[in-house]
Amino acid sequence: MVLLAVFSVWQAKVSSPLLPLRILADRTRAGAYLAIFTVGISIFGMLLFVTYYLQQNLRFSAIEAGLAFLPMTFALAIAAQLGIRRILPKAGARAAIIPGLVLAAAGAFVLTRLSVDSDYVNLVLPATLLFGVGIGLVVSSSIATATAGIAAADAGAASALVNVGQQVGGSIGTSLLNTLAAAAITSYAAAHAPTPHLATLAALHGYDVGFTWAAAILLAAAIIIAALLRRPAATAAGAAAAGAAAAGAAAAGAAAPTAAREAAAIAPEAAPTSPVHCPCPSCVG
Repeated sequence: MVLLAVFSVWQAKVSSPLLPLRILADRTRAGAYLAIFTVGISIFGMLLFVTYYLQQNLRFSAIEAGLAFLPMTFALAIAAQLGIRRILPKAGARAAIIPGLVLAAAGAFVLTRLSVDSDYVNLVLPATLLFGVGIGLVVSSSIATATAGIAAADAGAASALVNVGQQVGGSIGTSLLNTLAAAAITSYAAAHAPTPHLATLAALHGYDVGFTWAAAILLAAAIIIAALLRRPAATAAGAAAAGAAAAGAAAAGAAAPTAAREAAAIAPEAAPTSPVHCPCPSCVG
């Protein structure tokens, strides 16, 4: 955090910053970047623990574990297209990003139910599908929102910040969630008597803690981002009011010359047509 603060102060003072802070001045864009960062935290941690469970508990091979993630990948791709093509243009970023974060959190929470008797089809598959749908909605809509309306001079920095959010979020998520899970595994093993299944139960407890934290981070991000993203109704009302004002001004501007021409046309007709008589005696006579 200290390094981030120093970097921000430095970027605010230099004439040609690597990251122009004006990019983050827009609330909606800042919320989109936060969503990308949060997704990076959760998805890398989730993939790590699910891979552990598939290979160590369900005894999947490396290839089988990779194939087990394909349904989630397809769900993510479909949801991403739905978000960018249907939801975002019609209802705005809030309607895609916030439900996406909640769905992803729900998928992570379902994974906290993993046990020794769980299997892939009944628990892992539906949880990862739910998680994939949520992440797909968030990623596509967040990237589109973060890079929309950017000035040409800031386009490169805005696009690069998307990649930075994903990479930094993934790094933090992997290290943070793995550390929390490892600490939980150690505590569980120390608090229970040695048994043949102690290592398995301790590992499951660690996964539970990791998934719980991932779900909590996603829900907390949803609350914060909901406050940052502008409401579509307010934005539409403002745009409608601005459009009505512009239309009114244009109509008034167009009506002014017409009224002037009509007045000019009426003026000669309204002018008196009878001769003007001079009141002096010579003229009267």
